[in-house]
Amino acid sequence: MAPPIVQCSLAWCLLLVCLLYQWSTADGNYRATINYIGPRNAPYWSVNSPGKLSYNESDTAYLTCNATGEPKPTIAWFRETSTGDMEKIIIRENSDGVLTANLTNITREQSGKYRCEALNPSGALVFEVVELEVQYAPSVVLNGSNEVRRAPGQDAYLKCDVTAFPPPTMYWMKNFTRLPPASNDPDTRKLIFKTVTPEDYGNYTCVATNVVGKAEATVELHARRPWQKATHPLACRQYNSDP
Repeated sequence: MAPPIVQCSLAWCLLLVCLLYQWSTADGNYRATINYIGPRNAPYWSVNSPGKLSYNESDTAYLTCNATGEPKPTIAWFRETSTGDMEKIIIRENSDGVLTANLTNITREQSGKYRCEALNPSGALVFEVVELEVQYAPSVVLNGSNEVRRAPGQDAYLKCDVTAFPPPTMYWMKNFTRLPPASNDPDTRKLIFKTVTPEDYGNYTCVATNVVGKAEATVELHARRPWQKATHPLACRQYNSDP
């Protein structure tokens, strides 16, 4: 004969499960459990990846971990180093068992994975991992001089190097007019002139922008030869050594 089906309300069923669990452990102890990890307020979790948090460089990042258990578990925050080791970081523990890691004036080098660990004598070590992304504004550096000299008919190559996170939107401007992207080259960091014409001469500005900020650098393309020196009227005066 099938066992009888016990019907109960949700509240009574939850209470019954709790009592059965306590009766199953003679001392009433239970292993540590991490209830949540991360901040409980802004900045919010990334929509595309809930396991990631984003802060701007120089902000203070708050990483919060809440764990329960009986006896009360020991909680610790660790950061994964470049070698894969776990490095313990400075923390602040609240009276309610919530452990918060305060990372003041954060830098881009502090981006990476952080792990909260909880352990008590009644169970194995449990942990949760969150990835911290530190955002910073673009920095633009010209690859070479801020002026390029080419005669008509020669090739010219302009390039800028950019560091930023998140990855920036990049484009070039000529004399304050935005240029369309090259259809045959997706690399927006460079401009290539197969055959320079006088119409190509001018100031070219490499621009990079992201959600944090904007940066730019300008290079001049012109026809003056390296050995051509700017002259001054006084430089043309000739002096006779005779009295």
